[in-house]
Amino acid sequence: MNRNILSILFDELHVKYTKKYLSELIEGHPYKYNLYGFSQILTMYHVENKGVQISKDDIELLDAPFIAYAGHDIVVVKDLTREKIEYYWQRRWIQSSVEAFCEIWDGIVLLTETSSKSIEPDYKQHKWQELVSKIKKGAISVLLFILLFLCMPSLWVGTTYSWMYLIINFMGMGVSYLLLQKQLHAQSLYGDKICTLFHQKDCNTVLESDAANFMGLFSWSEIGFGYFMSNIIGILFFPELIFYMVWVNILALPYTIWSVWYQSKIARQWCVLCLIVQCLLWCLFFVDLGFHMIAIPVWNWRSLLLVMCMYLFSILLINQIVQVLTKLRQYRMAAYELASIKVVEEVFVSLLKKEPHYYIDRTVSKMILGNPDASLCVTVLTNPHCEPCGKMHRKIENLLMDVGDRMCVQYIFSAFNDELLISNQFLIAVYLQYGEEKGRRIYEEWFTRGKYTAKDYIKKFNLDINSADVLSELEHHQRWKIGNHLSATPTILVNGYKLPKRYQIEDLVHLANSKLAELLLR
Repeated sequence: MNRNILSILFDELHVKYTKKYLSELIEGHPYKYNLYGFSQILTMYHVENKGVQISKDDIELLDAPFIAYAGHDIVVVKDLTREKIEYYWQRRWIQSSVEAFCEIWDGIVLLTETSSKSIEPDYKQHKWQELVSKIKKGAISVLLFILLFLCMPSLWVGTTYSWMYLIINFMGMGVSYLLLQKQLHAQSLYGDKICTLFHQKDCNTVLESDAANFMGLFSWSEIGFGYFMSNIIGILFFPELIFYMVWVNILALPYTIWSVWYQSKIARQWCVLCLIVQCLLWCLFFVDLGFHMIAIPVWNWRSLLLVMCMYLFSILLINQIVQVLTKLRQYRMAAYELASIKVVEEVFVSLLKKEPHYYIDRTVSKMILGNPDASLCVTVLTNPHCEPCGKMHRKIENLLMDVGDRMCVQYIFSAFNDELLISNQFLIAVYLQYGEEKGRRIYEEWFTRGKYTAKDYIKKFNLDINSADVLSELEHHQRWKIGNHLSATPTILVNGYKLPKRYQIEDLVHLANSKLAELLLR
């Protein structure tokens, strides 16, 4: 799933979201490459949505914005009139006639409708975290600039040549960084915009060719970043090596000619970012020429060795960082593939039925959250004073919010000892005497902070925790727990089967459907 699609849709719908949370949500979603995944995420943001297939003749009846399946890809339609349509496809906005769009559109759309509740879950918290992250990154940049400025030898501070040299090399690092993002297949808004200049599709044709690597050891992007970084280090900390660095630049110029020739004659595709790097190399040369910096240095082995080490160290360092990031990306892709397999209903049921099965029905515990008539029931043996159980309750609330009426959760309470059974009685009384809606709010308070001052918290409520109904329910819980020889909390059962170790309760949001319930009945 291209995260730009959903972020653009949210922008058009004026739904508040944060880029980091949305990105992480998409990356971890097992259906991120299809409309079903889009629909699930939109539901999490409380955006009503429905997928339909209509006749192409009825396209003018649709209200933009909406998501459509066109050109074997997912697009966002921003504007639609009888004659023209504007949509986002392959990282760019396209305006075309409705007739031309219908030629690549198969009639499938995902319609959306927002309400006052349409917003990212925990938006304020995520927005604050995003702001803090931006402040930290900004502070790092400012402090680094100050540090570099203070470390510059006084001989070079304020000279026109040194500032021009630094500016060009910082620009080179920036462009090389965009090239590295392309190499790592990372989302790069600025890189994409630059690469589509001169009506070029993108830079990938050149960057993914065999010629994009030097002897199969380093990519030219890594070499470029390491080169510009070395120049900055050199002029700031080793200004006496400037004449050597000038000659390194001169030796790099033939590469620029070869690169332009290769893109023109062999690849027949321009990499705009690559061309900018070539221009910057020539800019360095002309700056050196203009300030009369091209001269034969006084050669000595120490300076020559230092220059070689400086450039090699930078390039090797960048190469190793890129390799780590590449492996991290491969790990994420493997995790995604695993997640995709895990949420196949047949796979889940096959693993689930290999786990122990415990007799359970709705009479064992009346503590049912969600739709009591749902065919899919998750039973949780929980302890009011168990820390992991408190965290599990938060996950359960999120799960119920996401799955709606497709599932119910049944609580069975356990206790560390008989003295703490009063907490079980209290939570049972809350549900029986207040009902589910208010009971869930009190459960949330209990697991968040109430359990730490249990006696005082219980006294706040005028509940009969020793009523016959409460004690009968407590006895049912105790009898079931002892009869099934279960004590560990939290223990999670899905229609009586213990949840496999490979699964987390959050995975059930992708599995809660009628097909799973049907498979479990077989």
